[in-house]
Amino acid sequence: MLLFLFSLSNVLQAYAIDRTRKAIHSLMKLCPDKALTRRDGETVLLPIEELAVGDVVIVHLLRAHAAFPIRVPEIKGGLPRWRLQRVLEFIEEHLNDNVSLSELSQAAGSLSCYHFARLFKQSTGYSPYQYFTRRRIRRAQSMLRNQKLLSLGEIAFECGFRDQSTFSRVFRKVVGFTPKAYRGT
Repeated sequence: MLLFLFSLSNVLQAYAIDRTRKAIHSLMKLCPDKALTRRDGETVLLPIEELAVGDVVIVHLLRAHAAFPIRVPEIKGGLPRWRLQRVLEFIEEHLNDNVSLSELSQAAGSLSCYHFARLFKQSTGYSPYQYFTRRRIRRAQSMLRNQKLLSLGEIAFECGFRDQSTFSRVFRKVVGFTPKAYRGT
């Protein structure tokens, strides 16, 4: 990936710097709002914001210049929009609480836990636990950027993690940096 980006950078450096910025910006505009990726052995659709810029460029280049057509399958089934909205609102309201799968399935409207988890993953691409964890990490990223006076322990507690070491481990697994390194960037 790094070699590809380095090669792409060399090609783009043939143009003026502002043309390079414009080219990357136009490539970002050409990409759809979702892209296929593999996660835990499954192919899922992810929002384009979850992909790195290099991945977005690769997705665009493959779609524009591949010899074979790339088709994005339609996601059929999943939770109805109104149920999904209720669950997502419930998750946002209870990010710093320990919420069970049965509570989430009740928020969706009296579904069995197994059925709810299957439909939720079909709708979002993540299991309820993975989604909950990613939302906590997103909140932590925002707090790390905007609230420099809070300690990492305070941010961990505000985001629903039981201690700073769990927070740091999960943050590094999801983001690729430790919280301290992320705050420093």
